[in-house]
Amino acid sequence: MGIRQRLNLSRLYLCTDLRTEKGDFFDFVRAVFAGGVDLLQVRDKKAAPEAVAEAISEVRRMAPMRSLVVVNDSPQIAGGCQADVLHIGQDDMPPGEARGYLHDHALIGRSTHSVEQADAANADGDVDYFCVGPVHATPTKPTYVPVGLDLVRHAARIAPPFARDAKPWFAIGGINAGTLEPILDAGARRIVVVRALTQASDPETAARELRTRLDEAWAEGRTEAEQMRDAWTPGTEGRD
Repeated sequence: MGIRQRLNLSRLYLCTDLRTEKGDFFDFVRAVFAGGVDLLQVRDKKAAPEAVAEAISEVRRMAPMRSLVVVNDSPQIAGGCQADVLHIGQDDMPPGEARGYLHDHALIGRSTHSVEQADAANADGDVDYFCVGPVHATPTKPTYVPVGLDLVRHAARIAPPFARDAKPWFAIGGINAGTLEPILDAGARRIVVVRALTQASDPETAARELRTRLDEAWAEGRTEAEQMRDAWTPGTEGRD
């Protein structure tokens, strides 16, 4: 299964730092992958780039075949690691320029915080998926004003999760088992989490509970064949 197909089938996306204080990063990574995490982004502004690159390389060796490892912000690290996915923010290098650092099949994701940014990311041929949020206030993005559910509803309109030609997108910001249902009701079928897993006493179980609910939401009213068909988006063979 190619990189694009794995992205299309993804549901649960985790951002984590290197857990330096706990000293359990690789055990944590094994646990959340076992629980059903599809994408794992290493985001640690305090760590040296060399340490981040080394960790990403090891996580890529550990990742299940269905999963993808994401480099945050740095096209240089992504290129050096031959990473499959780079995620960039609104203030980072433009997607078209960032793509020049990546291998031919790599994917790029972009953070969006407004209707205008979501529309732009959805229309940008160099952006393969986008995130909308923060839905709720979160200490990981203290300077961002929460966008609430309206932006989630807008994303669901411009890129319906079940439409074969729609670009994948994820809701992000303060999402956990207690806040998930309204986000699903607003139309999201993919989410990004941080503290829901990084602060969980049992990360594997916490990941499995979220993944199970996402799978249920994805399956509601749809056959197994329809769900598998979601992976094979027409016109995306170039980055498989």
